[in-house]
Amino acid sequence: MEFEYVVSEKTGTEAEWPKNLLINIPVWKRLAPFMFIHCDNQATIARVKKKIYNRKSRHIHLRHKIVKQLLNDGIISLDYVRSL
Repeated sequence: MEFEYVVSEKTGTEAEWPKNLLINIPVWKRLAPFMFIHCDNQATIARVKKKIYNRKSRHIHLRHKIVKQLLNDGIISLDYVRSL
């Protein structure tokens, strides 16, 4: 679960800069849609969407804050996809 959490944080920060670039181009009349991140781990998605953070996983606390902020700003969306 923690590995997918790290990947979600890295992917989310990479998805942030194209959105900021498209917003700054005056040709675009509407905002760009957010990026969908597909994840096959429900525990990761549940931990991101929780309002209260469990302090037991201190080593991913900063990543939790980053992913939570990206989710609240509408830059990313975490969706569950079943794995085969």
